[in-house]
Amino acid sequence: MAKKKEWKEGEMISVFGLTKIVGNQTPLMQEWTNIEPPKLSIFEQYNFDNAYQTGVQKIDTWSEEDLKMNSVG
Repeated sequence: MAKKKEWKEGEMISVFGLTKIVGNQTPLMQEWTNIEPPKLSIFEQYNFDNAYQTGVQKIDTWSEEDLKMNSVG
């Protein structure tokens, strides 16, 4: 099996034409954080509040796998 190349930061910048961004204020991050939160109906707000309260109460007992299965899967 061939050995994988270990890239240095300078090599990656020159080979892939990357630019270094300092801090977290990238254009994409600004776009994500400048979005207005959606307006929820009374029903949606009720469901959100219930889910949030359940999460707050159980967060200390959930493992990473539990969170993945309940949130994503």
